[in-house]
Amino acid sequence: METLRKLLNHPEFNVVLFLLCTALFGWPFISITGPSSPESMFVYLFGVWGTVIILLYCIARAHGKKPHQQRPESEN
Repeated sequence: METLRKLLNHPEFNVVLFLLCTALFGWPFISITGPSSPESMFVYLFGVWGTVIILLYCIARAHGKKPHQQRPESEN
């Protein structure tokens, strides 16, 4: 689990996710479902959208889990 958290914390992963989403929502992949079956296009788009939302949630959780830093004690 720690390895996944380290992977999700890399800024490069966000760029890869953006490029992957751009490709998956682009015309070539959407046209694979075919114009004759709007049900399969709906399932494809909903599945990709749901996967992206889950990945964004995981990225947000990974960025939120920072090690607890102690403040130095102030001298009076």
